[in-house]
Amino acid sequence: MNTPPLIKAYTLLIALLVLPFISAWGQDTESLKRDKKRLEKDIRIANELLKQTTTDRKASLAQIALLDQKITSRKKLIKTLNRELKTINTHINQLNDSISYYHTRLDHLKESYAKMVVHAYETRSLYQRMIYLFAANDLNQAYRRMQYYKSYGEARKKQAKQIQQATQRLEGVKKEVEQQREEQLNLIHRKETENVALNGEKKEKTNAVSQLQKKERKLRKQIKEKQRAAKRLAKEIEKIIHEEIKKANNGTRASAFKLTPEEALLSDDFAKNKGKLPWPSERGILSSSYGEHAHAVLKHVKVRNNGIDILTEKNALARAIFKGEVTRIIKVPQHNNVVIIRHGEYLSVYSNLNEVFVTEGSEVEALSTIGTAFTHPDSNETLLHLEIWKGSTSLNPQSWLAK
Repeated sequence: MNTPPLIKAYTLLIALLVLPFISAWGQDTESLKRDKKRLEKDIRIANELLKQTTTDRKASLAQIALLDQKITSRKKLIKTLNRELKTINTHINQLNDSISYYHTRLDHLKESYAKMVVHAYETRSLYQRMIYLFAANDLNQAYRRMQYYKSYGEARKKQAKQIQQATQRLEGVKKEVEQQREEQLNLIHRKETENVALNGEKKEKTNAVSQLQKKERKLRKQIKEKQRAAKRLAKEIEKIIHEEIKKANNGTRASAFKLTPEEALLSDDFAKNKGKLPWPSERGILSSSYGEHAHAVLKHVKVRNNGIDILTEKNALARAIFKGEVTRIIKVPQHNNVVIIRHGEYLSVYSNLNEVFVTEGSEVEALSTIGTAFTHPDSNETLLHLEIWKGSTSLNPQSWLAK
């Protein structure tokens, strides 16, 4: 028996709506899982660094920076969970549409099969079939009637098989809905847990800020010392850059590097890798961004950074962000050992190093180990400072490092 046009149209509609969504749903789910995994890793690193940094109950700027990182990552994680929940809800609705389709399909198949069974019962005797065949007007009509009986029997078998397949598919979709609802409940529970953790971290940060605000005088003194140290470092870097530019121009004063063909190629390679350069430490979080920004604790106080500060683990290795030549190794108060690597007209500066494993004039590759980050004996903070320069112009390292 033929499938009614309404059922055919409904089948086509389900295929057009559901199949593309299933493909997109799979892609969205994988993307969300990757985001969730990355954010969970960020939170885990921040927790590990907090354990290393917080040696006592005294609050510190490093602790606030780590809590900020955790809060930011936690908020993003909750947003990701919301997106995942939304995706699952949409998928469940699509599956329910599939269930409605299979119910309609089954009802139609069973109705058709029942009619076939009744007809088969009414024409079950050989005598009735023989009368029907001999009543034909000619041999061709008799042959067609005989073929009709044969195809009718095959149609019944096919209809029974279709009922069985539709039933199996319906059960499969129902099972998938149950699995999705279970995952939905798990995500709701996970979201509630993350919200509790987020509120706890916000409270912990508020308490830490409150503690540090009571030490405003001490903090202001530390800020002035750090800003003076930053100016000393900037002055040293600018002095070295001018010396290197003069050297590259055969002793003539100039405003830019005179590049050899090899150095020009290296510069181009460095520029092409903007946004893709590796971080100078394998693990860590950004504790201070580039440029002028508000102090983490003190109101109406601005601080300036010519690079970025990365809080990392004790004995962390410092790595070159690109291939180049080590042009200078110097010592600067409060910045400890400083390594400057030239990449054509670009320079990368690594400061607050405890040990240095390279020498002036040596060639390094991307990710080459150049030293270890310094851990402050009082605060237990392990900090690595990175700057990027193009000639005598300071650049934002965050724009150059991989996200």
